[in-house]
Amino acid sequence: MEAHRHEDRLMTGRPATDDVIPGAFALSVGMPDLPAPDGWRWVKLTDVARLESGHTPSRKHPEYWDGDIQWLGIQDARQHHGREILETRQTISELGIANSSARILPAGTVCLSRTASVGYVVRLGRPMATSQDFVNWVCSEDVEPEYLMYLFIAEADSILRFGKGSTHTTVYFPEVKAFHVCLPPPEEQRRIVAKVEALLARVNAARDRLAHVPGILKRFRQSVLAAACSGRLTEEWRVDSSFPEESVDLGQVLAEIRTGPFGSALHSSDYVESGIPVINPTNLVGGIIVPTASVSVTRDTRDRLAEFVLRTGDIVIARRGEMGRCAVVGAREAGWLCGTGCAVLRPNMRVLPSFLQLVVSSPEARRYLAACSVGSTMQNLNQKVLVGLPVWLPTIGEQREIVNHVEALFALADTIEQRASTALRRIDRLIQSILSKAFRGELVGPSPAPPEGADEE
Repeated sequence: MEAHRHEDRLMTGRPATDDVIPGAFALSVGMPDLPAPDGWRWVKLTDVARLESGHTPSRKHPEYWDGDIQWLGIQDARQHHGREILETRQTISELGIANSSARILPAGTVCLSRTASVGYVVRLGRPMATSQDFVNWVCSEDVEPEYLMYLFIAEADSILRFGKGSTHTTVYFPEVKAFHVCLPPPEEQRRIVAKVEALLARVNAARDRLAHVPGILKRFRQSVLAAACSGRLTEEWRVDSSFPEESVDLGQVLAEIRTGPFGSALHSSDYVESGIPVINPTNLVGGIIVPTASVSVTRDTRDRLAEFVLRTGDIVIARRGEMGRCAVVGAREAGWLCGTGCAVLRPNMRVLPSFLQLVVSSPEARRYLAACSVGSTMQNLNQKVLVGLPVWLPTIGEQREIVNHVEALFALADTIEQRASTALRRIDRLIQSILSKAFRGELVGPSPAPPEGADEE
């Protein structure tokens, strides 16, 4: 009786729209004026699959939750998009089912998210309920659940167009009730699914390998820095294979060190749009300085804080947050202002600025700075800690050679990373191409006709 009441609520609510909104190839709101491949037919989805909604039991009743019934939410669908789902983050109880409009749906149900995060689709691997964020399809023998799931994935952009809303898109039930799909015979659906899954398995394996590249290259860059700042990187270049005699503290290679303006020296009220940039830790990105237009000051303010003005060859280092984040000041940045969260290291003649940046960025330096920083909620560095940083100091000639080696190796890593990123984008396009061909009827041929006389005795 409850099942009939639920279906009545769905089918007696707002009726299916009379609008026609064609999708890309095999999904439409309303009957589209689109040709079907040979042997395929356009059908109303509710004629071949039972439409079900979901619901969230009241959270004011803890007894409705943490039961034995899996309950599908948006985060579950995001994590399992395009796959079968067996376990959900939250569960509900029999009481939750009995006291809400939630329903236990059978394994094989295809669930499509329709609110806020539109377009996530999963297939239930076991009976479970869903939130109201989903429209759910219990497939008849005329439509394979996997076929419908991949069709929804292929038509993701179309499904977004079916929705309404300027801030958060929602696909409403009048459009859902008017869904039409283009279906081949069930046997051909199964062959399409098998072909798609075989191709996607290979594509996803390649994507998984490429996804590891950034992490590998990050470790590679850290290894290069560690070798550069310990002498291992230039062992063959060095005439004398023994380490240089000099190991000093950072303070011994600085002409000056200055932390950014404290206290009342610089207020947020001093900031203007598009003035002289003020450099804070967030402006130190990947070893370069990236200014923020809204964090700038007038020339008068800059001149008032002249002792904190940056010069070419200075090293700006973050003294809050991530330890070791730094950059060399170039000609473009000369004249900008050091912010309160940074310090300026001004090298003397014994060290190249580019080499000193490598030293401060090295894993060993980062460990030292992190260990010596102070503060419970945010790490901070003072001048005493900075000047005490141990520095291995080779000759200027070897420093220059080290910098050249590191730049060449980092450039190689950057090239590999760019190629991996390009390959990932191509894989995403390849996946869409595979799905497009599948639902245009181009991925597999039509189901073969039975041999002549096969039904004869």
